[in-house]
Amino acid sequence: EPLINTSLVPLDYDVVNSPAITDELVIVASGEQAPKGHENVIQGFSNNNLSSKWTYDNDHKKICYDASPVVDDSWIFITGWGGDNDTYLDERNRYTNNKLLVLSFSTDSVSFAAEYELPAPSFSSPAVTSDKIIVVCSSAGNDSVIALGRNGGTIGDKKWSQSVGAGGHASPVIFEDKVFVTCAQVTNKKSVTKIVAMNLNDGTILWNKTLGTASLYYSNVAESTPAIYNGVLYVASADGTVYALEAVNGTTLWSKEIYTVPLFSKAVLKSSPAYADNLVYVGTPSGLIYALDASTGNPSWSYETFVNWSATPVLGSPVVSNGLVFVADENGVLYGLGRFTTSIKQVSGRIISVPIRLPESLWWGSFYANTLVMKDVSSITFKLLDASGNVLTDNLLNGSSLTSSGQVLDRTVRLQADFFSSNLTKSNPKLFQWYIRLTSDEQEPFLNSSSFTPAAAGWLQEIVPMFTIKVKDNGTGLRVKSAFYKLEYIIDNVSQQSTSSAICTGENGTTAWQTLTINISSLPDYENISALKSLTFNITDLAGNIASKTVTFKQDVKKPISRVLSTNMKQRYNSTYIRINATANDNGTQNVDASGVKLVELYYRYSESKNFSGKNWIYFDNSTKTSPTWKFNFTSHPSQSGGYFELCTIATDYADNNESFPSTGDIMFLYDWKAPSLPSVSGDTLWFKERPQFSVVFEDDYRIDTIQYLPNFESVWTTLASDVNSSVYNTDAVGNTWILSESEWNQMEEDEVYYLYIRVNDTLGNTVEILDGSDAITIQKDTAPPLITIDVPSVTDEWSMTGNFTVSGLRNDHQGSGIQEALLYYRYSEDKSNWSDWTSYGDILDSSPFEWDFDAIEGDGYYEMKIMATDYAGNEVQSEVFPLTIASFPTTLAFVLVGLLTVLVLLSIIIYLSWRKKEAS
Repeated sequence: EPLINTSLVPLDYDVVNSPAITDELVIVASGEQAPKGHENVIQGFSNNNLSSKWTYDNDHKKICYDASPVVDDSWIFITGWGGDNDTYLDERNRYTNNKLLVLSFSTDSVSFAAEYELPAPSFSSPAVTSDKIIVVCSSAGNDSVIALGRNGGTIGDKKWSQSVGAGGHASPVIFEDKVFVTCAQVTNKKSVTKIVAMNLNDGTILWNKTLGTASLYYSNVAESTPAIYNGVLYVASADGTVYALEAVNGTTLWSKEIYTVPLFSKAVLKSSPAYADNLVYVGTPSGLIYALDASTGNPSWSYETFVNWSATPVLGSPVVSNGLVFVADENGVLYGLGRFTTSIKQVSGRIISVPIRLPESLWWGSFYANTLVMKDVSSITFKLLDASGNVLTDNLLNGSSLTSSGQVLDRTVRLQADFFSSNLTKSNPKLFQWYIRLTSDEQEPFLNSSSFTPAAAGWLQEIVPMFTIKVKDNGTGLRVKSAFYKLEYIIDNVSQQSTSSAICTGENGTTAWQTLTINISSLPDYENISALKSLTFNITDLAGNIASKTVTFKQDVKKPISRVLSTNMKQRYNSTYIRINATANDNGTQNVDASGVKLVELYYRYSESKNFSGKNWIYFDNSTKTSPTWKFNFTSHPSQSGGYFELCTIATDYADNNESFPSTGDIMFLYDWKAPSLPSVSGDTLWFKERPQFSVVFEDDYRIDTIQYLPNFESVWTTLASDVNSSVYNTDAVGNTWILSESEWNQMEEDEVYYLYIRVNDTLGNTVEILDGSDAITIQKDTAPPLITIDVPSVTDEWSMTGNFTVSGLRNDHQGSGIQEALLYYRYSEDKSNWSDWTSYGDILDSSPFEWDFDAIEGDGYYEMKIMATDYAGNEVQSEVFPLTIASFPTTLAFVLVGLLTVLVLLSIIIYLSWRKKEAS
């Protein structure tokens, strides 16, 4: 059905550009001129009924908007000038209020965001990317192309600029990493169209090309904006020639003259080319609309406008859709040329949504789309884009979560749908609905006040450069780059404020604890700050919830004081622990110039002899109480020895003022909580053949006082040593000999087990007492030597024909201490008269069987052997001597005899066989 005009709104001023359209608004900028300028406006109308939503009047300053507004996200970018059409001898006086404006807008409001003063008027729309703004102005001698940094609606520093010639109504075109600008080249007062290609990032001129012929009669030669497709730039010159240029280097692929400017006329070609389906469409001042073959430049067709049988100029730019070309002439007639076609070839198309902006407390959920496609014929694929059109998710499926890939999105995204059909006559892919379901997160992040450093309560002793606080979000996660702080401080008795970015650890979307860091030393006036008043932390989560925490600073420069209380303290202790009491307070008026005691630490020093000079204080424990109590002991440090201990306390206030360590402790005492060690021979059985002398080491971690022993057959303790006053007592040392008394030795009987019980006291009364046989010194009496005999089992009659045999010892120490060691001895003689010395043979044996494999290394002759044995009590015994004669059989003679015998047997057999043979014959 035909479209019906349902809304109409009259405008107060002329509009000389195209409106900008969003999903909610139609944005119109007026461009009326007047002598001395005109106050134009930018208006936002509802795209439902054209009702007025807002108006921006530039504070009623004179400004004219020749170019169309550019909308990106919630920002409007537009250029303007004063709009003065008066007559001037010096044309430069006409152009005032030349600027680039950035406005922040929503459905119901608009406000100023930023502006940039331009060196000359700009009549073209800026080109906008996510981080740059490219502006072309009409400056002929100075910079005419300016690249500015961009951060949202903020205009950054100038990135680069170039002086390439005055611009007109032709807008800059960005393609890949290049920007293309149409400008005027003037030589000897003659003007000609020029196209310039520059590097988008640094403004380096890559190439430039003049188009057409220079003329004295017109100067508006930069009116037509280029079109670009597949690396080919289509651009029209003012004098009527269309060019196809290689975008990479400016090489001319073809050119076609479609219009000639009449002599002395200023009616130049202004229409911008439009590309579609390998055709380039452009209008001319002569009233002709051309469709040129994009490959050759040859006309495919042309159409002449007419009103009252006279052709009407076409200065506007064509728009192409589905085989139809829409163009308007200067008499206000709109033409639709061509034929609506449905392709039977493979076709594709794309739509991109307007920016989708998150409301507060909401976050991205899942994507949904309602489509109709024919399997194997048509399809629709979806992508998720950022606000600038960069692909975030390449294959977005129906029902899929936008955050499932782990990436963290900004709060503005776009959707892209790519349509494909192999034959539209069979199936036209349809998208009925697409949307994103959002999830709710109303819980703001948590800033942990107790983690604030350097002082959780805000107390400071001096100006510090660094502050930190812990932060966490349990919902959508932190947006770490949103962190900022506001600092209030004093310089020269004047309060000032500064707001700057803070540093947050982690990545966007983190739900773990992170650290927020503020470094105020980067402030320009940091060195001049005399006092800090307050610091406010701010950070948002991905759903836009804001967490804020303010710390108010107070100053405390005085150190707290503390001491260990000496009341009821003794000079000596041997208990498991000692109860230590202390007290602490902060100097000054509480909460005015005294922050209060935050921590009290207990320290000690150790000495064996009360001399603490040069000893370091050692940390023991701490308390947050102002009257702390500790149980002083070394349960967790068992290696600590007893001795003299000196104690002190160190207090810290909430401003981190610390006490200094004293040269002398608050209290000192002697402390030994350990009993002496068990004697080194405990648990061993000792055998003796005579009155025993003991080799024992007694030890204590501090100092031994008295050592006593008690045989289990006595009832009275005998004092071995008293007033020892040393940590070690060794009975092997001179003067410390410990020998059992004659009376005690005589009371002991053989075959009986006796125990020596031990009692050791240290100087502080700690006692170790052994009254159990398992720990006592066990002793036994053995005065009888063992019995031992010698035997060579393989030898009889004391004669052997071999020099290798086993020697055995048979021992008997019945009810004695047992054989401790046994050793074989031998001696040798060739004639039984002259004997060698007794020589030990083989290993010393300490357990049964006592056997030695003997080799007669001296050869044949006479040997005598004996065994020497010692028991554990030290009794020694020698076996009887065992005599032995070794006469080995001669081996060589034996071989000779065997050989002769073998020959004799063989001869006997031969003689016998010969005899039998004769008898048979």
